[in-house]
Amino acid sequence: MIYPLFFLFIAVSTLLALNNWRLGIYLMIIAGMLQDPVRKMMPGAPGWMVLAFTPIFFALVAGLFLRGRPWAQFLSANPALPRRIHFFIVSLVLAFMVLLVNYGFGAWKVAIIGMIAYLFPLVAVAVGYWFLDHVDDVRRLVMFYCGASAVMLIGGLLEHWDVYPGWPALGTDVLGMEWIRHVPGYIVDLTSGFYRSPDILGWHAALLVMFSTVMSLLAKSPPARLIWLGMIAWGLVVLLMSGRNKMIFMPVVFLSVVVLAYMYKGNVSRSLTILLAGVLGIGLFWLINSQVQLDQEYFLYVEEGTLATPERLKTHGILSVWTTFQQSGFFGEGLGSASTGARFGGATSIKTWQESGSSKLMVELGVIGVVAVMLLGLTVLQWLLRMLRAMPDQLQEGLWFIGLLGILAANSASFLISHQAFGDPFIVTMTGFFFGLALSAPRWLSAGSSKMRAQPELSLGPDARNTQRPAR
Repeated sequence: MIYPLFFLFIAVSTLLALNNWRLGIYLMIIAGMLQDPVRKMMPGAPGWMVLAFTPIFFALVAGLFLRGRPWAQFLSANPALPRRIHFFIVSLVLAFMVLLVNYGFGAWKVAIIGMIAYLFPLVAVAVGYWFLDHVDDVRRLVMFYCGASAVMLIGGLLEHWDVYPGWPALGTDVLGMEWIRHVPGYIVDLTSGFYRSPDILGWHAALLVMFSTVMSLLAKSPPARLIWLGMIAWGLVVLLMSGRNKMIFMPVVFLSVVVLAYMYKGNVSRSLTILLAGVLGIGLFWLINSQVQLDQEYFLYVEEGTLATPERLKTHGILSVWTTFQQSGFFGEGLGSASTGARFGGATSIKTWQESGSSKLMVELGVIGVVAVMLLGLTVLQWLLRMLRAMPDQLQEGLWFIGLLGILAANSASFLISHQAFGDPFIVTMTGFFFGLALSAPRWLSAGSSKMRAQPELSLGPDARNTQRPAR
């Protein structure tokens, strides 16, 4: 009975998203969080359920693009952007042809899976770019996500305590998987909760920690601040349960980038406040953990992962790219060949081992594709840094932009180490959406700050000239 209701929700949400594309984002978030537990309760737990949110995504994209020319306006925001995107799309077409040459036309499903992994986030950037008109829009969105995610993370605790043994919505038994990490001397049981893997649970928990940190710093009353600090602690508990070091380190990267950004802006007091919020969140984490009582093995595993991080960056992030080039050549294996879910594409002869995001790009897109991604990434990075330099040092609302920078850096670092979580279409779409939110900062920061309105000559980025906005 559960999954017919879920599909009814998808159908109604799709119609609503077509009419109100901004509402569609909220509905897509709900669908993206629910599709995993619903899948596990369906007969056979079908793999295509990872795409259950896509009708809503297609509808909201159509709803946005039918109301103007947002793609053209987005491209015009940065002179270098059209060239970089066109080059990237050409590299995808070339990678598609390489896949067919290497494995035949029977591999077309693999190519579709790969195309989703690259085009969904690209389109989502444009959606995120036009989503926000005012700083209150990002506040409402983050509060909604944090509330929904905090509830969904309860599944991690239920699985850890074995509250409902045999319930297919919890864990991964119904998927035929048992996630553990064997370290000499002990074994760590990884937790997935309502999600289909510990990676997905860890990503949502890490995002809750990072967004809640921003909310705690912007809270206007002590009770509200305490609630958000509690959300940080709750996210950290479930994050540790997931047992995925690459997700556990995401808040560390986030805090480092945010603190460094404020130090660069000369706002040392804000940097110290951010560090204090992190310390208080960790203190509350220990209080909550005294009740949850996570096994000592989880902490030992994190310590082991911390010590191994430099070596993993070297082997996974750099050396694996060169090894992939030696094995697969200049053009690689083709589009989608290393994507999560490629095994469902019907081309059983495809055998890839790449775990890091950098080696995945090399094996799927070849040298040309890697260059295209690097040029596109460099263009976006320069764009974001230009906004950071132009932002007023003491702008309170600027924490939203700097917080998004930290979240994007954390996701990029996690992808560099392992692309597994980013093979999930929902996660990679939301990551692209967050990039779009950050790139749109000149518009919503200006609309939300009297200080910004008093300085019309200040431009946070090349898009400040654009005045046309797609209708709601």
